[in-house]
Amino acid sequence: MLLCKMCLILKETEKFTVDKRSKRGYRYECNLCRNKRRKILYNEFKETPRYNIHLEIGRARNQIYYRKNKQKIGEEHKLYQNENKDKILLYLRKWRKERLLTDPAFKMRCMASQRVWRSLKKQFKVKGCSVWSKLPYTPQQLKEHLEKQFEEWMNWDNYRFLHFV
Repeated sequence: MLLCKMCLILKETEKFTVDKRSKRGYRYECNLCRNKRRKILYNEFKETPRYNIHLEIGRARNQIYYRKNKQKIGEEHKLYQNENKDKILLYLRKWRKERLLTDPAFKMRCMASQRVWRSLKKQFKVKGCSVWSKLPYTPQQLKEHLEKQFEEWMNWDNYRFLHFV
């Protein structure tokens, strides 16, 4: 049991971070108090111009590294993709499923793209580009137009019963 110097409460040693420089072997504040203090400091610091300069310097450093090592990074990326195909596919399926449930514009975009693809497939033709590059409106504009036609009982949760397109 150690005493946290911030909240003045006796807590288990597991609630403290190990600190070899300290006499007692642990930090003087518990992890909960440390996290609160660090959040406060971060919120104060992120508003300063110095913080923004550090971000810009970091971005510039990353860009320079990428330019110098573009080929090596590309090879590592391909190697990772080849070794982890199943893991990547599972992640993408999960991401798509989640996005279809939460983003009506994305769902509508996928549905429209699928319908165009199916109709072209029946005619033995190839799509070749994005459906939205050929249409005179954006997915957001289409969503707003369709929502104007909704009746009281209609919403994006029961989209399977809606037959606009």
